[in-house]
Amino acid sequence: MLTETTMEEIFIIEKLNSKPISKCEKEWEIAIRSSAIAAERARFFQQIAPDAQVPGFRKGKAPFSVLEQHFKDKAQSEIVERLLSRSVREAILREKEDIIHYPAVRDIQFNGDRLSFKIYIELRPKIKLPRYQRIKAKRPPVNVSDEDISKVVERMRERSATFGVVSGRPAKMGDFVIADYSLAVEGKEREKKSDELFELKDEPLLPGFANQICGMSVGETRTITVNLPESFPRKDWANKSATFTLTLKDIKIKQLPEADDNWAVSISNFKSVNEVRDQIRTDLLRMKEREAEAALERALLDELVAQTKFDIAEGSIARRAHYLNEQSKKHFIEHGYAPDKAELMTEERTDEVRKTAERQVRVTLILEEIAKEQKIEVSDAEVDARIEESAAADRNPDEWRSAYANEERREALCDQMRYERVIDFLKAIVAKD
Repeated sequence: MLTETTMEEIFIIEKLNSKPISKCEKEWEIAIRSSAIAAERARFFQQIAPDAQVPGFRKGKAPFSVLEQHFKDKAQSEIVERLLSRSVREAILREKEDIIHYPAVRDIQFNGDRLSFKIYIELRPKIKLPRYQRIKAKRPPVNVSDEDISKVVERMRERSATFGVVSGRPAKMGDFVIADYSLAVEGKEREKKSDELFELKDEPLLPGFANQICGMSVGETRTITVNLPESFPRKDWANKSATFTLTLKDIKIKQLPEADDNWAVSISNFKSVNEVRDQIRTDLLRMKEREAEAALERALLDELVAQTKFDIAEGSIARRAHYLNEQSKKHFIEHGYAPDKAELMTEERTDEVRKTAERQVRVTLILEEIAKEQKIEVSDAEVDARIEESAAADRNPDEWRSAYANEERREALCDQMRYERVIDFLKAIVAKD
């Protein structure tokens, strides 16, 4: 039987008050036993004493009272960290709550003898699954028409185009022009570029811009003013007046090659344009098959989300939204946007990102519940096989393997594979209908 001293050593929480925030969130107010604080303080100094170096004393020979004074701040920090870790684990065991994320510790109060704090926890929602064995969703039909193929051929001809120089006439709609320009918005210069290529065509984001270039001759400079629309990508320029000072340097006309066998040989290893069209058909069919599978998956998940009503913790949505925002900023920066511009563009999508984040959280929780009910699991050997398969296809297989040596990433991959199996399970149900 445990003695009182032993019990105090094992159980360090003196008081725990649980306050509901929502159906899926709670706040725990926790106070730690003073005896546990004293025991942790003694343990800390016992551990550092043999190697402690204090001015005026030989290594490990400083008195306990001197150690307490010299290492006061470090002791306080270490004691709080150790007791927080232990008390969080104890509180979870004591309250027997199904928590879906490591608790957040707040409002730490420590005066040396008394330690109290609050813990915010997110609870796994209670989910009543719909009758997913009868779920309905349709896979879009897949077909590739001659028109689809011809559109790809036209894009390929565009990429093979050459530009002939135009002389003896001014620029007109449909031409391509090379120009230097400076751009001022509301009178303040914002851009200055040389040898920019423009196609003269109606452009909703620059209404009237191309029309004002028409009639210009090579060497001519003209001031062009347009009103930027509300939909302009840079919101700080939208609904403002923009003035281009533009010097026309060259006029060109696009020349497309004929889609014949000679062209087919020039762009590939094919012998004829018919072989090119056959390859396009194969590629389009493969792409549309993938799109159809993705559309079926979206339809399945949308139906599950629509039929499954439950509360989720705001913290779960906020974390996912934060992750999506960080990925969005990274994407914009990788595509040449300045960090402050990437930040602004990300902020403009806040509502959209939050909706996406909530849907993703709901989908994950529903798939986890179905996996549990259907006993769908993924073994360590299967995770290893997926890592090896991906590593073999990567340029740096050793770096790939090293990345997945991280337990958190490995666990995330395991979850992803399990969700894939649940989705395959649902697709099989639909396929029977």
